[in-house]
Amino acid sequence: LMAVLSGLNSSAISRLNDTWCAVSTQFRTIFDHLNQTFDPKKNFLIYRNKLKDTPPPCIPFFGIYLTDLTFIHQGNPTYKTPEELPTGPSIEYINFDKFSRLVKVVDEIEHFQVPYNLHTED
Repeated sequence: LMAVLSGLNSSAISRLNDTWCAVSTQFRTIFDHLNQTFDPKKNFLIYRNKLKDTPPPCIPFFGIYLTDLTFIHQGNPTYKTPEELPTGPSIEYINFDKFSRLVKVVDEIEHFQVPYNLHTED
């Protein structure tokens, strides 16, 4: 869905004024609602809130999770050096806060990995 919205919001498509005028009000309302839901403002806050209320199975937009993982990984050191220790041999400790944050993102992804209840008809 995110790919479709991105394509429809691209400059090549969005400037087709005559075509957009031909789209019914009903579909324009749906399109506007989807654009509001997937608005990247505040780190996709509306989409994230709706996703929390969505029961699995679900296929979320994975780009948000990749961005989260990238920012957590690059924005936090893997090791920490305690500043309160007196000078001496340099000791580094694993930054468990960083890995705890990474695990939370992966857990959220795994939350949606539930098999669909599909049945075949013979």
